[in-house]
Amino acid sequence: MAIRTLTTTWKQFEKLAERFFHKKQPKGIVGELGELARKTNESRIADALASLLVIPYPGMETVQVRFIGSEDGKDFPAWMTLAVPEEKLIKVNAVGVLRVAAECRAAATLLKTPEARESFVKYRKLALMTELGKLPTRLLLFLAVLEGVARYKEVSKADKRPTSPEAPENDEYLNLLWAFKELEIFITETTGTSIRTEFNLLWYEAEWINGK
Repeated sequence: MAIRTLTTTWKQFEKLAERFFHKKQPKGIVGELGELARKTNESRIADALASLLVIPYPGMETVQVRFIGSEDGKDFPAWMTLAVPEEKLIKVNAVGVLRVAAECRAAATLLKTPEARESFVKYRKLALMTELGKLPTRLLLFLAVLEGVARYKEVSKADKRPTSPEAPENDEYLNLLWAFKELEIFITETTGTSIRTEFNLLWYEAEWINGK
């Protein structure tokens, strides 16, 4: 039996998710995705993601990464990752990652609509998602795991404004931003390349601090 690798496994997730998203969803596809998640957890892939992207952060040395299946047998959550500190666990939803990948690719069009400019926080998030949409989905998987780290460590807590109706969306943006910056560092340190240069990412946080 061939050794399961991240590259081949992720391609399987992409193929199955494409069938899952199709309007004529084939019977049994939810179960197939769940089975693939189970096999991924039994391989070394989940542990490798934890070793590379989670364990290096202080206080997270024993945190594990695990892929999830469907909870109701019909659909998958909207989130990419879920932090469960009481279980020292970051759950990864591969379908959620690929769903967000599609949303990122669509963000470039949404960014040009009048509705996008109704809120600076909404516009800023769409602008970031537009740039993230340039990344291959495998890197978005890495970004998702790092977003899980952000949720686990509550990196947005220091900038939280509970009185603002946009606080939840602002938190989501800050978690994505932190994950993006950490992904950039990780790729540079491990491959010597710049994702900004390679994928023409035009994102500078200094331009998006506030709505002025």
